[in-house]
Amino acid sequence: MKHQAKLILFGILSLSMGVAFASPLLASELNMQPFIKHVQGPTADFSVNVVYANFTILNSSKPVSENDGPAISYYVVLNVTNLSDIGANLRDVNFVAAREIKNISESTSSWLMNSTSGSGYFAEGAWVDGIWYNVTLATHNWPAVDRWGNITFFGVTELEDYWLEGVQLLDVYEGGKFKATYMNMNGTWVNVTGRIELPQPRENNPFANAFTVSDIVVRELHLFQDVAALNFTSTTASDNNTSTDSKIIEEKYTWVGEGLFDNYWAPHQSRLIVLQGIHDIRKSFGGVKALDALRSGSITLQTRLFNHANVTVEVVNGTIADTWSYATELKQVQLTQNGDSYLYNTILGENQFFITDQYGVEVFIKERS
Repeated sequence: MKHQAKLILFGILSLSMGVAFASPLLASELNMQPFIKHVQGPTADFSVNVVYANFTILNSSKPVSENDGPAISYYVVLNVTNLSDIGANLRDVNFVAAREIKNISESTSSWLMNSTSGSGYFAEGAWVDGIWYNVTLATHNWPAVDRWGNITFFGVTELEDYWLEGVQLLDVYEGGKFKATYMNMNGTWVNVTGRIELPQPRENNPFANAFTVSDIVVRELHLFQDVAALNFTSTTASDNNTSTDSKIIEEKYTWVGEGLFDNYWAPHQSRLIVLQGIHDIRKSFGGVKALDALRSGSITLQTRLFNHANVTVEVVNGTIADTWSYATELKQVQLTQNGDSYLYNTILGENQFFITDQYGVEVFIKERS
């Protein structure tokens, strides 16, 4: 049977009749952040399908250099459908067009097999060397693992440390396979590989469904951000409600809320949304390969969207239900070339065209007069 040593925090000694008494410091006295257990709640199954994609090379005769070159404009239409009986809010869409996209398990890249990544999470408690830990002095910094296995930290160092119930953990993977576990032991991240046991071991490898991408043509992460977050960010909404953060390449966001774009999908509702922009081609970004991939006439498209079921979620007895889900599409398509434009079309007829809403997000099909 394990030696169940418990972490006990002692308070200030109080004197009474000349005798010193030590009393345990309660969680309430520490202003401790409670551990929240996550369970699976109701979700809304979505589907996503690229029905139209037009890529055009701009300034195609311009040489590719470190600081200059052509660009690729893209206009991609997605058919997003809520397949369930529950309404849901679309939160983000991640789109990539590339020469080749493969599941990490299918990759033979030596660079990938030697690359390292990490995934952080919380647990209610953990055994380390036979000692039970379920209270942590936490910082506002989380470790990040680069592809070479170096661990650095990111977060807000100005904020004070705090106590929390449970433990903070980081699993490190090399080439998509588990390598090590680190645990925050009161402010210091310690390698506890082979020394740690969890009451409920982590079930899934978070990188089991990761993909490798070769020769990216364009990519975009589009976030649907609640306008209430304007009070907590320095970013401002643009006039058309859709903006690009210049500090985060190829990341865009659309503000949602009252009087703005409606990111709610009713049960069994289908809507067309568009991703559009211009991707600059530079030598340092592997731009020549992007042009070659597009000109080959065959590329791979991957789309992943994230949604939250529109249900009331509350913390009850320290437990909260997760209501989010993903939908993914991965397919190879053939492009029809017309000059410097390359088209994939499964939805528009000869006398039809798209019109876009005032937010630059939802599109509708119209007949030419």
